[in-house]
Amino acid sequence: MELRGSEQRIWARAECAGQRRPRADASRAGGRARELRRFGQAGRTLETVRAGGSGAIQSVTEPSRNRRHCGTAWAGTIVRAVSEKADIVVLDEPAVAQRLHYPDLIPAIAQALAALSSGEGRVVQPVRAVLPVAPHHGFFAVMPAYAGALGAKLVTFYPQNVGIHTHHAVIVMFKAETGEPLAVMDGRLITEMRTAAASAVATQRLARADAAVLAILGSGVQAGSHLAALRLVRSFKEVRVWSPRHAAEFAQRHGVKAAATAADAVRGADVVVVALNATTPVLQGRWLAPGTHVNAIGATRPDWRELDDDLVTTARVFVDSRE
Repeated sequence: MELRGSEQRIWARAECAGQRRPRADASRAGGRARELRRFGQAGRTLETVRAGGSGAIQSVTEPSRNRRHCGTAWAGTIVRAVSEKADIVVLDEPAVAQRLHYPDLIPAIAQALAALSSGEGRVVQPVRAVLPVAPHHGFFAVMPAYAGALGAKLVTFYPQNVGIHTHHAVIVMFKAETGEPLAVMDGRLITEMRTAAASAVATQRLARADAAVLAILGSGVQAGSHLAALRLVRSFKEVRVWSPRHAAEFAQRHGVKAAATAADAVRGADVVVVALNATTPVLQGRWLAPGTHVNAIGATRPDWRELDDDLVTTARVFVDSRE
């Protein structure tokens, strides 16, 4: 977090097995000092940290709910930067993860998609501005919108990243009545979950009610997110996954079946997710039975393709928006 030229990060650690959720609040207005409280391991020790700078902050730090394993985990932080004009809430990714859940997100996305598609002017969403970062093979996009709430997402996409996420983002919210900044949120996880939630809405509305077999092409972040989200809208009896490199690892981690080929994964499937950074078609229409629902979300560039001509020309195509 940056506040008037000074920088301080707040962390907490807590045991996840039956541990109470400690909280701390600290503030100091004006002057040359500000006070932060930081939890030690499991909240057993409490330290006070002073840093130079003007203004004030208020912080609430909570231990995370680690969904992958139990033990000691870094917690998320909410930081409220207080000035004479407005309070700005800053949420890092762990803080977002504690508060954003698919059972709440999926119906919210359904409402947002309906409002955008209604044509009644309730949502103002111009075409995103995309800036190529050619020397580093990346892209930077700005995505503003107004729907009663006012905000924008600033997102980067670096498909050649290794060891770190390919997408990074920040979401900024403003007070619609005055234009004052209200919140800055880490947007990577929000982007990840929003994408899967939109596919869940489409699957809920368009896939057969008795859909029992899910096939996923891809083993990255979106593959895992789609598995979690789609399981909330259909009761799948079988899940298959294929990817060029990590299908077996993904299958073991999530308790699903790894397929030897893409064709083996999708033949007989009722719902298919294609989440690959593919530049040429991976999914062939001839592999699919009539009535199969496909969520194709990986081809983010106009010159990238996941689906072959046969599938695109014979399927009924639904999009969340047109650009």
